[in-house]
Amino acid sequence: MYRQSPDGGSVSLADGSTEYANCPGDIVLEVQHNTSANMLSYWYIITDDSDNILGFANSANTSTLDLSGAPAGTCRIWGWSYRGEGDPLMGDNISTLSDGDCKAISSNFITVYREVPDGGKVSLANGSTSYTGTAGDIKVEVTHTTSAPNFSYWYIITDDNNKILAFANSANTNNLDLSGAPAGTCRIWGWNYRGLGDPIQGDDISTLDNDNCESISENYIEVIREEAQSDIECNTPLNFRVRQRSKRIFILEWDRVSSAKKYQVQLRIEGTTKRFLVTTRSIKMAIGTNLPRSIIAEVRALCGGGNISDYSNQITFKADLSKALGKAKFTEGQVDYELDANLMSLSPNPANDLINIGFKNGENSSQLNIIDINGRNLFSRTISPYELTDKVDISNFQNGVYQMIISEGGEIIDQQRFIKIAN
Repeated sequence: MYRQSPDGGSVSLADGSTEYANCPGDIVLEVQHNTSANMLSYWYIITDDSDNILGFANSANTSTLDLSGAPAGTCRIWGWSYRGEGDPLMGDNISTLSDGDCKAISSNFITVYREVPDGGKVSLANGSTSYTGTAGDIKVEVTHTTSAPNFSYWYIITDDNNKILAFANSANTNNLDLSGAPAGTCRIWGWNYRGLGDPIQGDDISTLDNDNCESISENYIEVIREEAQSDIECNTPLNFRVRQRSKRIFILEWDRVSSAKKYQVQLRIEGTTKRFLVTTRSIKMAIGTNLPRSIIAEVRALCGGGNISDYSNQITFKADLSKALGKAKFTEGQVDYELDANLMSLSPNPANDLINIGFKNGENSSQLNIIDINGRNLFSRTISPYELTDKVDISNFQNGVYQMIISEGGEIIDQQRFIKIAN
């Protein structure tokens, strides 16, 4: 005869660990226990994360627990040592298995996380999602949010066509050194997954979102690596001219500055100021009902990395469109560095069901398209002349980043990103 006091001992997975995470649907675990009451019955008890009993199994019959039918959530696996007791009752608290003289629960439990992967969002440490620096000396600190914190989370670096260049496990670092990359633009995404191999360089970022146990972030961080500049002569733009494209659409043009990377333009039309940063040596002006008696354009070239010394002198173009096109008087103007104008406005952004669009007045019809990160066109319609607002239903779109594009005559005249989030 053996006289033993019940001892719940301790439980663990076969590898000795006490935590496990995976996607719902295919979870089979090997468990083990240690007890000083080896002649008493020992059962494995499964509870939810509030310790309410969901299931149980006699360790004498099996050490393999199949949780494949369980949905997303968290459960616990306990040990129970006893003699002469009835089966546990479903829904009872685990404490009912240790309230007698001949029964005891384990001193610990195994935690099983059944999570749905969530790429969440990424940002720089300061909360922004864009960074501009000089190629050869770029280090950024990144962070992320996700609803699946027990899965692996990696930072994926792609080019501006979403081709994978490099990656880093966020468990090892959140500081990314891009100093070895030449001038250009790259993107930093988040990747949340479980049980998959490393990304493959050259693959599209979409390949990290095609398995039921992986998900990429809803957004990305854009990093612009500019060429290092020194002592570059940046000439002032010259020879302004106005070209009439339609009754109330005009194009302001100037001669190309050979060393210019961009042009900063400030338009003042009848007391209204708009500012732009463009890579072309022209800008489109949509005029309202009456042609303005006064239009002033202040333009300067940007030849370097964004410091004041990298800009050319500013030139001011003045014209009265109601009298004659293309006539200009040049004077020196004041420098203004603020850039904030667009031909359309989007709100809210991010959005979950409807996104509101505001348009500037135009003379001709234009085309509105919504493109996903893979270049697929998901929405298209014609914008009538002088249409000011619209609402687009995006509730059926997958969470992620999309591009809203307005084009006229096959030419893109404005494009903006927006983010679709869960309802």
